[in-house]
Amino acid sequence: MICLFGQNHRTAPVEIREKIAITPEKRDALAEMLVDCSDIQESVVLSTCNRMEVYAVSEEPGQGRQCIDTMLARLHGVDANSWEKTIYFREEDDAVRHLFRVASGLDSMVLGEGQILAQVRDAQAWAKDQQMAQDVLHRAFGDALACGKRVRTDTQISEGSVSVASAAVSLARKIFDDLADQSVLMIGAGDTGARTARHLQMFGVRDLRVCNRTRSRAETLATELNASVVPWDQLDDHLSEVGIVVTAVASNDPVLTRERVETALETAQRRTLFVIDLAVPRNVHADVSKIPGLFVYDVDDLQRLVLDDEESRRAEAIKAEEIVDDQVRRFVHWYRARAAVPTLNDLRSQLEEVRRAEVEAIRNKLGDEADLELVERATRRLLNKVLHSPTLELKRRVLEDDPDQQLREFRSLFGLEPRERK
Repeated sequence: MICLFGQNHRTAPVEIREKIAITPEKRDALAEMLVDCSDIQESVVLSTCNRMEVYAVSEEPGQGRQCIDTMLARLHGVDANSWEKTIYFREEDDAVRHLFRVASGLDSMVLGEGQILAQVRDAQAWAKDQQMAQDVLHRAFGDALACGKRVRTDTQISEGSVSVASAAVSLARKIFDDLADQSVLMIGAGDTGARTARHLQMFGVRDLRVCNRTRSRAETLATELNASVVPWDQLDDHLSEVGIVVTAVASNDPVLTRERVETALETAQRRTLFVIDLAVPRNVHADVSKIPGLFVYDVDDLQRLVLDDEESRRAEAIKAEEIVDDQVRRFVHWYRARAAVPTLNDLRSQLEEVRRAEVEAIRNKLGDEADLELVERATRRLLNKVLHSPTLELKRRVLEDDPDQQLREFRSLFGLEPRERK
């Protein structure tokens, strides 16, 4: 069965989401745990600043959920009870529908935002490389991507949408009269930070500096943005020179602590700094916001600005939901029909044994090999005709509610041994 274990911006604030966020350092360790778990046959991890979701295929979803809960608690060294009330767990069609809505931008903080589509694609590719996603989840994520593309092609849900990046710039423009007068330090070289930097440049920022642990990535982004590169060990020197800081670093520990920021402000002999923290876990320690004169905003703070822009896209969201319904229906048809294959194979094997036994019983009464071949062909054609109606009927039945019950009843009807659905 397909199941989903997740937490997102709707169910948990950033201070809880960051407790189980999957950073690159922890992703490999989680993958190893998922592969080793006997209760989980397939899995894909989708972790962004707004969500942490594990999609899995498990014969016993309840045990699969417990396994994931235990993994995350061990991985992060945190009691699972601290996030239990913020977790959602969905199975089968509900889990599939959730994935398709996520890929379509319908479950994002920004309705219709496009970045999630690339994140879903990356999650699918990584899970395939790690041999975590097999037939079911690879097909599910592929169909989800197709659904997301269709929504963006057939609706206008993404047109005119406010992104997290543009929302951050809107806040900066409320604080500073002219962004052209401000120097900006970009800490991190990821996609979200790069988008924010481009928006800042659109509104006049000329002095843009990029700092990243991996210098080559900082140089690549700096070249794209016509910005300067700041070596990681010189971050503090530049922190005292800029008025705006954008952080988007994948890190388990805060990059900007209160002591670090206070030291920078004292060096600069000023008390004003605008900080946009786009990372989860957060790059800015909570105590930093207590420093007088500091304006600190994280991804949850940006949601208020984002929501103001959604009304114009509500009608398009209705169209998008209809596309999701259609795409989910198609996947479920494939998925349930696939579940019927083992039972149909068992029925064919059973009838094939009967056919062979009957042919063998009259073998000595046949004239020659040519007669035997005629009997073989005739009985095979008869077997295929006999199987035609039961095959269509079972495929029809598994599309109804409770396909497992339909499979059990079908097996009982034809005297097949009980077989659990994989």
